[in-house]
Amino acid sequence: FVAAAGNFMYVLYRNFNSDSENKGTNKCVMVQKVCYNESGEKKFANYTKWYNGTTNKSYAMRSFYAVVNLDGTEGAAKNVLVARHQVGENLTTETCYPFAYTDAKCAVVLMNHWNDAAKNQCRNENPSQEGESDKTAPKIGEQRPCETACEMWVRHEYLNETSLSENCTKYYKQFCGNSKIFLYEKSTCDQVEDLPVNITKCISKDQ
Repeated sequence: FVAAAGNFMYVLYRNFNSDSENKGTNKCVMVQKVCYNESGEKKFANYTKWYNGTTNKSYAMRSFYAVVNLDGTEGAAKNVLVARHQVGENLTTETCYPFAYTDAKCAVVLMNHWNDAAKNQCRNENPSQEGESDKTAPKIGEQRPCETACEMWVRHEYLNETSLSENCTKYYKQFCGNSKIFLYEKSTCDQVEDLPVNITKCISKDQ
């Protein structure tokens, strides 16, 4: 999914809010792949962009990615995205994003560092809203799927929810529950896409 063709990856929806007031003010979260020339060599830089509804401004920061195997797994499948972001002249610490499922169209990404926000959102839902029957509903003390923070990432051409494959939606429901907080709003996101970026000297071997 990460290496697929296309310049934009989008968060179509997720099951938590990332703002402190739980109002869902952050929208249009995307990653843009930007081509540039360095000493005659063609390279690509990744930029995370988003819109903050509180400040009514768009933001961008350079991001560096590596895709690795989850510790303990066998085979060649690389199923964890490791990300760092450039803040000024420094890089943030690594954050790991395991893939619950991925194909050329989508990636169901586990956002473990946002689990508290997902649990907060999950408290507002009852099992019937998640489509859980008496037989499938978690027992007392068991974690509900909606308590695991997740995002549905898609390529730009699959921003229409109906274009997602059956597996994309099946694994999202299995790992994340039924809650879908949509982040894509075309008129706003088009402006975020157009936000210019200033490619600085690379400070990481990861792209």
